Amino acid sequence: MMTLDQKRAFDIVYYQYHSEVYDYVQRKIQCSYTAEEVVQLTFIKFWNNRETMPENIDTRVQIFQIAKTVLIDQLRKKYSKKNSTHLAAPVISAIAEPVNHDVTNSVNYKDTRARIEKLLQMLPPVRKKVFELSRFDECSHKEISQILNISTKTVENHITQALKYIKLYWCVILLLSLPVYYL
Repeated sequence: MMTLDQKRAFDIVYYQYHSEVYDYVQRKIQCSYTAEEVVQLTFIKFWNNRETMPENIDTRVQIFQIAKTVLIDQLRKKYSKKNSTHLAAPVISAIAEPVNHDVTNSVNYKDTRARIEKLLQMLPPVRKKVFELSRFDECSHKEISQILNISTKTVENHITQALKYIKLYWCVILLLSLPVYYL
């Protein structure tokens, strides 16, 4: 059971860093539910490991390092539970124009679209063209095969390969965009 002094110490740390950690996570994933979950897990992990934490490292740095680790773990769990056909859903939905046209969604849409377009630049030219015709121009497989003078099976293969590539590197982009806070 937690003593009054321990509760006071936890409250001080929690209230000092809660909103800052929440803002950090929210900026990374734009999901308030998951952000709150990550914050809660961060402080639970911090409290459970408080006695083994190095004293020479600033508390803020330790908390943000835990938050980063918890966020990565949560993203891994989220995407490992889904089968491969559903992994493409976040990427594909990010490509589509957002329904809510407020400023935040517009900025997030443009940023996501720019990142996906950078990934597409690394694809072979035909695969890139097939993917763009399919996802951006909303052409059917048959239409794409007629435009590019290739079989519909080849179109399907190009789209499958493009999605595999985007899914793989999209996760890498998300993980690499999480900065470590140093003071």
